[in-house]
Amino acid sequence: MDSGTSHVFGIIKEIGDASRDGYALIDSSYRVMWVNKALELKGFRLDNVHGEPYFRAFNGKDEADENCSTAKAFRTGKTETKLEKGSDGTEYEVTSIPLKVDGAVKYVLEISRAAHGEEKQKEDLLGDYDFFEDAISRLPEGFAAVDSSGKQSIVNDKFCSMVGFSREELLGQTAPFKYWAEENYGEIEHALRQTLEGISRGWELIFKKKSGDRFCALIFPVKISKPNGEDVFITTVKDVTEEKMAEDELLKFKLGIDRSHEVVFITDREGHITYANPQFEKSYGYPKEEYLDKTPRIIKSGILQKDVYDNFWKTLLSKLAVSGEITNKAKDGRLLVMQSSANPILGKDGEIIGFLAIQREITERKAMEDKLKAEGETLRQKIQEMERFHKVAVGRELRMIELKRKIRELEGMLEREGK
Repeated sequence: MDSGTSHVFGIIKEIGDASRDGYALIDSSYRVMWVNKALELKGFRLDNVHGEPYFRAFNGKDEADENCSTAKAFRTGKTETKLEKGSDGTEYEVTSIPLKVDGAVKYVLEISRAAHGEEKQKEDLLGDYDFFEDAISRLPEGFAAVDSSGKQSIVNDKFCSMVGFSREELLGQTAPFKYWAEENYGEIEHALRQTLEGISRGWELIFKKKSGDRFCALIFPVKISKPNGEDVFITTVKDVTEEKMAEDELLKFKLGIDRSHEVVFITDREGHITYANPQFEKSYGYPKEEYLDKTPRIIKSGILQKDVYDNFWKTLLSKLAVSGEITNKAKDGRLLVMQSSANPILGKDGEIIGFLAIQREITERKAMEDKLKAEGETLRQKIQEMERFHKVAVGRELRMIELKRKIRELEGMLEREGK
């Protein structure tokens, strides 16, 4: 079941659980998918009937009656109503409403009530209409309906608050409706045509508020046939403007990460990798199928001492970031020096839900630094040797100068004595 269909069924279940009539959802293999609270109170508990053929669960029969309303609804694609006896012997009026997905009947919504006289049935119908209107008005999401003449027949308070129009301004209007954004007419009309053809799916459309402001609406229109054969089109509407903006921002963020030359990967709280960008595979050599659900141990080099590793995790679990240089190992055995930053990811409640690691390879830079450091040490040693040699050479030269001076003094003395 796709998300759009699930959403519509969620609305049906919410209404059904508040109804005094029995609601059951049957799939195309005639198996029970869901029953409402009213049926459970009558003994048809969901955990007992779920997955069971409806004719066995409700009628106590071993095979389907092809003339029953449910089978006929699947076969004809029209709403069928028929008096049937339940397994308890009670006579029920069963209305079976076909629900189409992509033009084909995939499910039937079966609504059953104990049969009464004509006047009692009219009272029940009026009561059900009031109940339905009340239930729709209380829904937390927007709800609108269009009758077979194309007129807006139902709008709830939530929908009116979304578009800024009052119920009086909307009811009885025909397309194009006041909340349709002119620039989106084409797509809205396409969604309407698809719905008319019985294709149920979700649509993201631009709607217009009375103020002229636009918002992104997620709608799920469904065509339902009433017992009198009239088609009604119901639509749930949700304002997803903020979610759409968040998705766009997230997409930009992901595109940035995917194109980054830095390794980025995310793990869950237990440390299993849930996402890594293309640079992870490029740097470490592990394809997606080999690193997903694995822990970062697959890139562990073993060089990091245990006490350092333990302190690393202790700091992270204290909800603090850890940064520094780390040596990891690629799939082919190469050692990679990384400038790394590991950060805890916190949920709305402030608790850790995962970890984000960002790494920049500095292997070549580190090798160059080590080389320059070694060359610097060699140069320092040579300078020291030269300084020592210079000291010896200068000392020797000074001694020669002193010796020459004394020789000259001696020569001068001898010359004076000879005179």
